[in-house]
Amino acid sequence: MKRGKLVLFCIAVGVFFLAGSEYSIAKAAIPIKRSAEAGESAAAEAAALAEVAAVDKNIKTFITKSKIKGASLAVVKDGAIVYAKGYGYANVASKELVEPYHLFRIASVSKLITATGIMQLVKAGVLSLDQKVFGPEGILNDPVYCSYRDPRYEKITVKMLLNHSGGWSGKRPDPMFCKELVSRTVCKPLPLSFPDIVSFVFRNNLDFEPGLRSSYSNFGYVLLGEVIRKVSKMDYETYIKRKVFKPLNISTAFLSNNYPEEKHPNEVSYYDLRGNGVVPSWDGSGRMVPRNAGGNDLRMLGPAGGWVASSVDIAKLLIGVAGYEKYNIIPKDLISEMTTRQTYVQPLGWIGSDNNGRYWRSGSLSGTSAMVVKEKNGLSWVFLSNTSTRAGNKLPHIIDAVVHRSISKVQTWPDVKFWSFTNQLDSLQNL
Repeated sequence: MKRGKLVLFCIAVGVFFLAGSEYSIAKAAIPIKRSAEAGESAAAEAAALAEVAAVDKNIKTFITKSKIKGASLAVVKDGAIVYAKGYGYANVASKELVEPYHLFRIASVSKLITATGIMQLVKAGVLSLDQKVFGPEGILNDPVYCSYRDPRYEKITVKMLLNHSGGWSGKRPDPMFCKELVSRTVCKPLPLSFPDIVSFVFRNNLDFEPGLRSSYSNFGYVLLGEVIRKVSKMDYETYIKRKVFKPLNISTAFLSNNYPEEKHPNEVSYYDLRGNGVVPSWDGSGRMVPRNAGGNDLRMLGPAGGWVASSVDIAKLLIGVAGYEKYNIIPKDLISEMTTRQTYVQPLGWIGSDNNGRYWRSGSLSGTSAMVVKEKNGLSWVFLSNTSTRAGNKLPHIIDAVVHRSISKVQTWPDVKFWSFTNQLDSLQNL
């Protein structure tokens, strides 16, 4: 496909991907029902074409000005994917262009996946959000999780891990990203195991009373992966694929590998424009690598930030968990629980909510910036990029402003009533 190609999903029976060059984008064949809507005026059709073309133009302008190497945008309307488009390069050196099937690291958007997995266990009646995580009666009562000194650890519940109120504050280094410090402290060589990190964290008292307020914790979400493993009796990745992805027809999302040579098929390359130099590799091999090319153990980070997926994959996830009642994979009351923000406490899995129908989830790593939003008007959208810019952690919020403004101006999206489709590379090329 050529640069600027717009891919729109429309399903009457099966799936159709319609695309055109930048020159012809305003003339692209946006799906229109030829039967019931045969009388639609030419003026209305032209207006709809122009509105969708404007989205494409705005996003392209944004990534060019921001120096983002590659990105992917997918939009959901009323439970159906109505727009999916790749921008820029999946690999700058080879000039491979981004298409909707390309996979990106999604960083902390992974937390929404993990939270959904927890809610599936709650739905099944085998887990309660108020269950204690630690202690003799806790879920994680194995010896490795019993070395804490602070008795307040036994107050931490599953819900507190979900909303970052477990008691760990940001005044200490993030244990998931300070491998040398952990290694020295616990006297264990690299590569570290998760029990090594648990031992490091448990040496210190909690920073505040569990449940009092939210303070962002990647460690807490990796613990949730352990909760899933213990309760489901499956490893974390297998459980998520079976109980979260399979019901939503997601088949191209995987836990990340750490080195570029281990990338998954169709995974993009990653770029950091901030000039962070090189760091020792995650595994103690002695290699000096860019931070986004083996500097951290993203596979261990998995439940907190280690998934790779396409924008279409995450759009499918939104269809199942963002309140589209016809397609919910978890009950309405649990979706409400996930998306309600309390005073001083974040929602569950999501990073923010206005408590009025709009909620969002951002993600950032070296070489990655992601933003996922459920709007109030039936729209949801996913924006994934393979670039860290000098905007740093502010980039997802800039993305939010640009995409929100662009798609809010579209009055007419393709009329889609079903969302049973595939984004497999060979299928896409054959359509």
